[in-house]
Amino acid sequence: MCIRDRYKANPQQVLLSHSHQELWNMKYALISNINLETETPVHILGRWSSFVPANIPMVIGMSILPPTMFNTMFWQSANQVYNFWVNYCNRSSSKPLENKDLAISFFGAIGSAVSVSLTAKTLIDKIQMSPTAKIYFSRFGGYLGASSASLFNLYFARLNELKVGIQLKDPETGEYIENLRSKKAAERSLLETSVSRVLIPIPIFFVPSFLLNQIKKKGLLPKGKIGNTILNATIAAALLGSAMPLALAVFPQYSKIRASDLEPEFQDLVNSKGNKISEFIYNRGL
Repeated sequence: MCIRDRYKANPQQVLLSHSHQELWNMKYALISNINLETETPVHILGRWSSFVPANIPMVIGMSILPPTMFNTMFWQSANQVYNFWVNYCNRSSSKPLENKDLAISFFGAIGSAVSVSLTAKTLIDKIQMSPTAKIYFSRFGGYLGASSASLFNLYFARLNELKVGIQLKDPETGEYIENLRSKKAAERSLLETSVSRVLIPIPIFFVPSFLLNQIKKKGLLPKGKIGNTILNATIAAALLGSAMPLALAVFPQYSKIRASDLEPEFQDLVNSKGNKISEFIYNRGL
């Protein structure tokens, strides 16, 4: 029996051998490595702790390397492969997606990322502007491609939630509402997650070019390829590390929703204590 199960059965017995701080540390380690709804381990590359190191090469490819057709297609495709895996691992619903939906999500996200980015690049190339302005507008095209694909990817990776709904909890007892799932709560959770995903790439696409330009003007830009690579990786890691938690924190992972905003079957429900449930808790996923 694991410590969590032992604690649920007899908290005082566990506290005899472990301090409160040790138990909190164990809880943080546990919830950062499992899907909180399915309670199954999340693959190491699907965990948010892997987000920054896994994205550093992709950020360099999409926001720092020249936006050529090959670079755009390769790095946008690589980015969406990873995004799909993260979305799938951190989904809210415990019901698995069908292979058809997985395939649509995967290829649709890559197609939208590449097509939007290349279309934006083509339009920007036709506009007369200074070389510096063209660089920034080219990054905007990359951002549009990455954001639109991320939303497309997120939608299909969590399509099953919209079809069958997500489980809700009673705030008072902490118990799941058995045999009922809410599609309206699923729609809200997807909307909140979408906002977070659109916010994450903003500093990643627009800040590196500005910083590198300022460093170059001051004569501090490394001359060798190794120095340039280290500088680019450092900037990418710093932006990812700061942008990701801020974007994810825009909405709490566990949010409340009023019963009046849900389907008719959630009206007038009572919990195990006999009290009417006026609001519910849902897990929006990450």
